[in-house]
Parts: sequence; C-alpha cells; structure tokens
Amino acid sequence: MTTQPRDLVRPRMRTDMAFLETPDGMYVRGRGDGFFIRGAGAYRYLSALLPHLDGTTRLSDLLAGIPKAQAASVRSLITTLASRGVVTDAPESGVVLEPELRERFSGQIALLEHHGDDGSGFLRAAAARVLVVCDEPGQAGALAGALIANGIGSARGGWVRTAGASSAATVVVGSASRTVNGDSAALAVGDADVICLVAADRPSPELFGLAERARAAGVAFVSLVRVGDRLVLGPWQPGGSTVATVRSAMLRMSDNAVPGSGDMWLAAGGGSSAVAAPAVLPSAAATIAVSVTGFEIFKLLTGRIPSDLEDSVVIVDPDRLTIHVEPLIPHPAATRAPLAGLGGDGRAFGAEGQASSDEAYQRFKQVVADHVGIMRRFEDDDVSQIPVKISALIAPSADPDPIVAFGTGTLIEARLSALEEASLRYAVNLHRRCPGLLPPAPEDAEVVAAERVRSRLGGAPLPGDSLVAGIDLSALVSIDGAAAISEGTVTLGLPRSAVLTGPWDRRAARFEPDLVGVAAGLSLRAAVSRALLSAVGAYTVAAIAGDEVRVTIVNDFAATGERTGEGTGPGAGVSDGTGPDEGAGPSRGAGDGDPQRLDRVAMLVREAREDGCRITFYQAHGVAPVAIVRVIGAAGDELVVRQGRSWLEAAESALLAIVGTRRLASSPTGWTATCPPAAPVLTGFTLSPDESSDPAGTIDDETLIARLRRAGLRAGAVVLTPPDLVGVTNVVRVLLFREERR
Repeated sequence: MTTQPRDLVRPRMRTDMAFLETPDGMYVRGRGDGFFIRGAGAYRYLSALLPHLDGTTRLSDLLAGIPKAQAASVRSLITTLASRGVVTDAPESGVVLEPELRERFSGQIALLEHHGDDGSGFLRAAAARVLVVCDEPGQAGALAGALIANGIGSARGGWVRTAGASSAATVVVGSASRTVNGDSAALAVGDADVICLVAADRPSPELFGLAERARAAGVAFVSLVRVGDRLVLGPWQPGGSTVATVRSAMLRMSDNAVPGSGDMWLAAGGGSSAVAAPAVLPSAAATIAVSVTGFEIFKLLTGRIPSDLEDSVVIVDPDRLTIHVEPLIPHPAATRAPLAGLGGDGRAFGAEGQASSDEAYQRFKQVVADHVGIMRRFEDDDVSQIPVKISALIAPSADPDPIVAFGTGTLIEARLSALEEASLRYAVNLHRRCPGLLPPAPEDAEVVAAERVRSRLGGAPLPGDSLVAGIDLSALVSIDGAAAISEGTVTLGLPRSAVLTGPWDRRAARFEPDLVGVAAGLSLRAAVSRALLSAVGAYTVAAIAGDEVRVTIVNDFAATGERTGEGTGPGAGVSDGTGPDEGAGPSRGAGDGDPQRLDRVAMLVREAREDGCRITFYQAHGVAPVAIVRVIGAAGDELVVRQGRSWLEAAESALLAIVGTRRLASSPTGWTATCPPAAPVLTGFTLSPDESSDPAGTIDDETLIARLRRAGLRAGAVVLTPPDLVGVTNVVRVLLFREERR
C-alpha cells in the first residue's frame, strides 16, 4: 500500500530498504522489488535526509529554511519514495516513549513501527511482567536475557523473573538482578502477565499444574518442553482460555503415539523419578529453541507481528536443527465441550454436496500434522501408483495400523477415502472415550430397544445402557429426497452401545462387532447416504449367507441371461476356461451406462487376471446392489463382496480391493494387511439356477428406505461429528432396527 504525498505529515523511512548510488542516480531495493531514481543529487539528498526520516519530524519543518529549488527536489524525492511505499507516514498521535527506551531499543521499536505500531505495542511489552520457570539456570538465564534484550519488562512496573520449580528465584529488572527467597513460582503466578515454563532436558512434573494455575489466575502461559527427541514450543495459552491449551497439544501427541508423549503424563502423576532420564540433546538445539521462545513472546506481547504460537506449536528437531509450525485444533477431551451436535456443518440434509475431491481434500489439510494433528501424515510415496492409486495414512488416533484406501482416478481421491475412513474411526473412538452424545427428548422420542437393532448377534441389551438421539430416516426421505435435519427431527432414542459398537468389542460383542453403517462425507447428506448404503449392504450380505436372497451369475455384464454353467454353491457356473467367457469383462451395452466406469472395470479385470486367475461375477438380488467376485488362483479361492449404488459400482469396488491388495503386498512397505472401509465377509452362498441377472440401473435412498420397510425394517441415523471435525467432514452412523410389533 502506498502513501499519497498530500497525506504525508511525519515521513518515516522503512527499515527494510537498501540504497545504492549509481552514476545517474540511485537504486532502491526492498519489499520484494527494486527501482531506479534518476538524478545526480538523489543519493546525496537521501543521505542527508535519512536521520530525519524517523517519523518524529514534520515534513513542513523538514522543508523550512531550505531554498525553494532544493525544497522542491526534496519534496519530489520523498513523493517518489512514498508512491512506492518506501516512505510511510508516522501516526500523528503516537505514544511518546522515554528517550532512554527509544535509544536502547531502537531496533525493536523500528521493527514494530514497520508493522504499524505507534509505540503502544512496544510499551505494552516493556511494561509486561514475565515469570520464567526453569530448573536449569543456564536455560532460564538465556530466556530471561533474550526477553530483556527485546525490551520486555524494561519500563516502570515491568519485570522478568526466573524461578526454579521450588527453589529461590532471581528477579531481573533491566540489567540489574537480586535474589529473592521463597517459592517465587507459586507466589508470583497471580502477579505475572505471562508465565513461561522451560523444560528442555526432560519432562516437567509442573507442566499441567502450572498451566492450570495460570489459566485460573487469568495469566497467559507458554511452555518450551521436551517430548521424546523433540522440543515443543507452545501453544500460547491466553489467560482464562480453555481452547488451545498445552493439555490439548499433549493429548494430540498422545493420540498420535508421538514417542515420549506418554512420559509427560507419567511425570505429571509420579514426578521426575517416574520417567527415565532421556538422552542428552545437542546444546545448540536448546539455544535455538530458547531464542525462538523469546522472540515469539515479544511478538505476542506487542500484538503487532503475527506469532507462530497462536493456535499452533513450534517443533524443533535437535538433530537437523530445523523448525516447523503445526496448527493445533483444540482436543475435545481438554475443552469439555459437547462432543456432537445435530447440525454437522450446517448443510441441508437434502444438499448433495457436489464439491470436487480437491475441495474436500483441502478441508482436511488443517487437521493433518505429524505431532498435533488429528491425523499424522501419508506414507505412500514409495508405493507404486500403477494401475491403481494406493494411499496409506498414518493416523494412530483412528487405528494403530496404516489406513489404506484404493482408487482408480487420482491419488487425491484415494487419499480422501483414507482421510474419511480415519475420520469415522476417530469419531467412534472419541465418543467411546468421552461420553457426550446428545440424549433424546423424552417426551417425543421413540425408544428403540436393543433387541430391535438388526445385528448378526441379535442385539443383547447392556445393563445401564443410555440412549442417544437418533433421526428416523424413514420419516425424512421424501419424494424429492430433500429435507432438513433440525432439532425437531430427533424422534428416536437408540442404544449408545449399538451406536458405538465396533471391532474393539469382538470379545464381548452384543451387536455387530464392526463399523458397518458408519460413513463420512463432505456434506451431512452425503454422509447419511453413504452410511445408509453401508448398513443396508451389510444386511443384504447377511441375507445372502442365510440363503434369503437369490444370487445369479453375471455373464460379461451383458444382462442377456446367458450362463457359463449351472449348479449350486459358490463354485457353481464356473467354466474350465475353454468356454466363450468367464465374466471376462464388460460390454459397451452393459452396466449402469457409465462408459468411464466400464473402462475402469475392464482395466481392473485385466489386472486381476494377470497371474492366471479365473474370475466369476455374481449378483445378489437383495435390498441393495451387491456384487460378489470369486477369484481362483495360486493363492487359493477367494470371495470378495461389496455393495454399491449399482451392481457395476459394487463390482468395481470389489475388483479395486482385489487388485489394490495385490499391489500393496508387492510394495516395499512391508504391510500385510489393509484397513479399508468396513466390508462384510461372505464365506459361501447358494447359486440360483435359471434366473436372469440385471446389473444395470442405480438405486437411490428413497428406494432403499422403501425396500427396508417392506422387509419390516427402519433406519435411524446418529450424527457423530466431533467438534474438532466440524467444517472438515461429517460423520454419521445408521442403524437398522425392526418395526415394533403391536
């Protein structure tokens, strides 16, 4: 932004500029660009003017007494510099600083003026009272010195104190110091403006207690602590704040299984003796971290320069001596906020959320960070991405194993699938740790007893089980599929144990011990739709296993009724490889009319048969479109089953799992198992003879709901989106339950 010459009252030269004399004028460099000012006397004029261009001298006074011709040249030079932003106008009513402070801290004052400070920001830092708590005198003194060198605590009433956890403290005022006896850390907490805890050598038992005392006293708190082989600075915890706290940061690191994070909690509970002494870090690392801490506190106290500690932490790698910043999203277990609401991201239930994969992927960037993110990082750079895309997400908060997802389009699409899978697993984990789901309104909610929940295990009730608010999808889905989720649509009370059941319950499971019926999506509508399909797909597969639905062979996806054989059992209808076809691939007239999907399926079929495998495709005629793919090869006989909006979509998903798993097994990662979205397992089925198959056509939510109704079932949805994922994605679980007998 340039300054108009007519507005200049107190011209001030920016401090980040350089000037070089040239034969015909002067070259000016700074602010990312450079330019020439022509005129033999330009450099001489500027050299004489520089001492006066500090914002303290009025332009009118500067030009007074100068001959008219020279005054015109000076004004022209200043006008040119102002038009390029090199000269700015100092505030007319700036804060008057004491001459001693202005002289001692001219560099700091100039830096802040460069960022628009009129002196009040520096004076705020100079009058601040900062308590440094550290058991290592060298580190405490280094931080205190860095703070004082920047002018913090240098004005009347300001001070910088260093104190051990329970030892005597040194009070530093300006450049003088004296010793004060007593537990100064405890006594001075309420008197300070900022408390900084430094524990760069080993975990500190005082971290959480001191942070909580500072919060209760309305005092800002910041820490520089060692976590494993890293030094972690921040976040900045404003006085009284319960949002971005050091407890949130440590909870995130614990969730992410960061080495050394568990020692922080051990030290807080059992003292320093509860933690083994860690290896000594390079001394330069602590020096760098302390210097960064001092400057960040200076930026925060002045309020003029954005700080890297605002809702973030700074990670120092002692071995590489590198520094990087990671955004910190408050952990729900530290904020004591409600864990879920019904609004999700506020989008309408009927809004399809037609955003691209790129937009959805970009939303997740804010929650992916190696130390304090909800998810840590991707480790798929060494995995071959041909012919399928394979993403591998490290997210210990969701699952201890890498979360692997496959795709046929771009790597971003595969990564988005992994991020959404991690989100739903994280949401269920969080709700199991921190009870906080909304209860149903007792006056109008229909209570769904545990026995009514559709499950392979029958749904045994849990003593003392609570109810959570659910949405009756049967009442919401209208002819056009558009309705809104609001407080008034909560008409169900569903068993909490059924809503949060999962693989963790296998040893004592009362409901389906898997994550079927859970899904994440950019919009709430998309998440509900995916979760409904997942739940209905699992129900359909269970019906296949119980011989409750017909299963037919799909020959070349052509919907012609042609067979490659007849019989019963999963092996029925498989030719010896000499016949005209064995489900070898799609024909152009087949499927759901999507030529791109047909091409992808054909490509996957070719890849799946590369090793001489024989493939047969089956269609289940149940509530949801389900494809069964049988692969016979050197590794044995395998059945892969998936559901989809169409049979061809389901077949593509099954083939993708087959090909992707093979490629992953041959990659250098060493992973032997994947963590794909929950899929039903099918061990056998009965083949229906003399029945035509029709893989064409898609199914919508209304049809699924109507088919469930005819089967005597209804669907209820529970929003599981935790507060730290609001605005990123939506997580929903759909349970199927039987109509109540009257």
